[in-house]
Amino acid sequence: MTKTAIPARTPVGPEEWMVHSSEEEPWTIRAMAPDGRSFEAVGADLFHALQQVRREAEKQGVRLCCNGARANARPSPQASAVGGGMVYLLPSLRNPGPADLVPLLAPALADQVSSVAEQEAFWAKYRSSSTRSTLRALSPVAPLARLASRFRRTARPSET
Repeated sequence: MTKTAIPARTPVGPEEWMVHSSEEEPWTIRAMAPDGRSFEAVGADLFHALQQVRREAEKQGVRLCCNGARANARPSPQASAVGGGMVYLLPSLRNPGPADLVPLLAPALADQVSSVAEQEAFWAKYRSSSTRSTLRALSPVAPLARLASRFRRTARPSET
């Protein structure tokens, strides 16, 4: 288990919580308050385990302040397959790139985090966004891929 100190917003004010995360399956997150309260969950990856922990913490008015709690945070399928310890902070007007990849449990400012419900609403909107569809269509890679595909279909092996 890896231990990470994470700031939290609580009804009594800011606190520092200790978060333990597994390094292999089963993907587990345990968040512990200074007063001894703790929340633990197992998920398909660390991101989803963190979401479950956050849901329980939110019931007591606690918001963990880490990158994984930002509304626009989401692991890629590849990151999820290896545990989801890294997430993309999804940009609104372009496709995500390497500069958007951040550690799941790195601290975030309190005004940057959201509830799990807000995060899920952002993800639903992001996936269905016509802007994203337009960006994919306008990507310089898409026409090149179509051209290469067309070329492979029409190219014939050389006759010797």
